[in-house]
Amino acid sequence: METPPGFGPIFPFAVDSDLALVNKERTTVKSLMRRNRSLLGWFLCAWILAIPSVAAESFRLQTLDGTTVEGTIVSISAQKVQLSTAAGVQEFPGEQIRSLKQLFKSQPETKLAPIAVELRDGSSLRANSAEIVGKTANIKIGDAEQKIPAAEIRWIRFRETVPANDSAWQEILAAELKSDRLIIIRSGDTLDTIEGLVAGMDANEVRFSFDGEEIKAPRNKLLGMMLFSNAKKSYSPAKIKVTTRKQDSFAAVTVESIRENNIDLLKVVTSGDLAFKLPLEQIDQLDFSAGNLQMVAELSPVQTAAILESDFPGDTKLAQKLFAPHPDHYGRDATENDLPKTDLLFQGSGSTEYRVPDGMSRFQTTIAGSPQAQLRGWTVITVQQEEKILFQQSFRPESERLSIDVPVVAKRRLTLKVQPENERQADDTIWWLQPRFVK
Repeated sequence: METPPGFGPIFPFAVDSDLALVNKERTTVKSLMRRNRSLLGWFLCAWILAIPSVAAESFRLQTLDGTTVEGTIVSISAQKVQLSTAAGVQEFPGEQIRSLKQLFKSQPETKLAPIAVELRDGSSLRANSAEIVGKTANIKIGDAEQKIPAAEIRWIRFRETVPANDSAWQEILAAELKSDRLIIIRSGDTLDTIEGLVAGMDANEVRFSFDGEEIKAPRNKLLGMMLFSNAKKSYSPAKIKVTTRKQDSFAAVTVESIRENNIDLLKVVTSGDLAFKLPLEQIDQLDFSAGNLQMVAELSPVQTAAILESDFPGDTKLAQKLFAPHPDHYGRDATENDLPKTDLLFQGSGSTEYRVPDGMSRFQTTIAGSPQAQLRGWTVITVQQEEKILFQQSFRPESERLSIDVPVVAKRRLTLKVQPENERQADDTIWWLQPRFVK
């Protein structure tokens, strides 16, 4: 190709310059891509670190209506619980939760700490060590040292004793207290008490003022001690009952999942305004229903009786013993990590009475027949309080369900009754699912 006049020396330079520019731009693009990849990696790391930490432990959440959901913890508070489930992150308001229970992958032998401590706010602790210096108690719970005002302690039990002393211990706890009290183990494992003033306690002895004289009582001679307080302190009602694998129990007003030093913790503040930080892996269950709900299966019946024909030929007392509604799981066997049995199973005709807990205003349940129910006819379900019938209806156990939600009066007896509509009809197995008193 002929070079245009006047462009001979310029055109080749222009081509080389363009090629150099293109190569330079390619180099710049590659550099930018490498830089962008580096920046992208940095932003990804920052984004991942910004994601709220999710505890690896699996939990089962149960709502007040009996629904259960399993997942890992995203966050826990008294107001709500967030779970990461197979369906994504789900949020549950605290007032709709009955319990949150950890599903342990294994159940290793958990040796209980030797010392039991009960606080005035209703919390109870298992401690490896306990000392009192001045007005402060130093309690070791697991590996953590906890400082508690001595005035917040109701009693301390240093060891277990023979089973025969359990009732004596309970009687001592129930007796009126006008000063501090030491519980002494006498010969023959009998218990005795002396009253005075606890001045201090270390790992080996309790300094105790008795009749104006201070004595040093060896702890290996004591079962425990009770601490007197004349302070009229009021405690906020517990909203959540927190229990651990080591049988600690906390009457909590607030809970919060936190992370410190790469460890997932549950911060618990009790009714006595005492704060505890517990490893999440040690939490057994959070009962959100404390004060708002009482499962009937957790109560002892006031009275239970079989309904028999007047010409019943058998042993009436035996029949009444056989008719004793008991807690169970509807239609399935319990598993190792299962929730407590909360359904009531009625086998045959009869009635059982419970006293409505203080503060509760409604009774709720669902009635169902046995999963293997045969076609047998109609069964009459009755709920009454004293002489007033609150609910009465016939249903066919093999094909129907009944929902019951009735108002009740606290502290009065409530009777639950099952009876065939036809007295010559064969009895059936009736389930009362999740029977409960609610506020």
